[in-house]
Amino acid sequence: MKFTPTYWLPGSDSLGNLNGSVRVYGVWKWKHTESGAEGGNKWYGLINFNEEGKIYGFSDYMDYHGMQVQIENYLKSSQN
Repeated sequence: MKFTPTYWLPGSDSLGNLNGSVRVYGVWKWKHTESGAEGGNKWYGLINFNEEGKIYGFSDYMDYHGMQVQIENYLKSSQN
C-alpha cells in the first residue's frame, strides 16, 4: 500500500472555530497479492494535539468495503 496525501488542512469545531487539530485527505493505492488486483481508496484522517504539541487522538475514515468490491470486480472481469 502507498499513501498519497492531497490536502493538509486546519481542523475546526462544529462552529467553524480552529481548534488545533489537523485534517488530512488522501488516497491509498494498493495491490492485492493473491489476485493481482490493483485499486485505490480515498481516505480522511483527523489528528488531535495536546498543549505540548503531542498527538493524543487520531481518527481515520475509509471505505474498507470498497477494497473488497474492487477485488471482486477484478476477479469477475478476469474470468471473462
